[in-house]
Amino acid sequence: MSDLHGVDVGKLLGLLVHDLRNPAATFGANIEFLQDTDVDDTDAREALEDLGLALDDVKRGLELMSYIGRWLMGEPASVGSDGDLAVSLPTLIEAFTDFAVELDLPADTALRVANASAIVEIVRIFLANAKHHARHAGAVLRARMEAEHVVVECEDHGPALPVELRSAALTLAGQGAIKARPNGRYAQFAGLLAAHALAESADARVECDGEDGAAVFRVIARRA
Repeated sequence: MSDLHGVDVGKLLGLLVHDLRNPAATFGANIEFLQDTDVDDTDAREALEDLGLALDDVKRGLELMSYIGRWLMGEPASVGSDGDLAVSLPTLIEAFTDFAVELDLPADTALRVANASAIVEIVRIFLANAKHHARHAGAVLRARMEAEHVVVECEDHGPALPVELRSAALTLAGQGAIKARPNGRYAQFAGLLAAHALAESADARVECDGEDGAAVFRVIARRA
């Protein structure tokens, strides 16, 4: 088999995302239609809800794949305007209704960063990863200002990513290595790679840190 370059892989991912979005939309439309009908069977109702949740996962996977694909082609994974994380982070954690997230922000302080939407997406990846690996313990999301940066950390009670895998976890080649380890903290749909791609778009960087029982995933964003 001939070698594929990053640009080729990125183009292939872009094609797959494009091709899969149409059937995903069809599934979604039909699930909504069935949910709006008079279905009295409780099991059928629960099955439809499960299908809806699974479809949400598929859509999220396509979104992350699109970020990675654009990054592999040398394009920004995401382009957005400056924004205030003190406003957007509280809104973000509201989406995690079945996972306890404690928010620790500096009082009455704006946390404006470049490409805020990309930073929020990175934090969403961190929280989803924490939910998967430390579901019953919840997570703490804290932010602080440091010189020219805003630092956002997600800490949970799951296993910390082993030191020898922390750099690899943010690379294309390293996804298989962390997936193969019980403590590898693999994020669904290569989420940590997507986080790295998004960080580059925002002139930010991602770090993996902490210890078992206090695992930390951090994004250091440029202040706006």
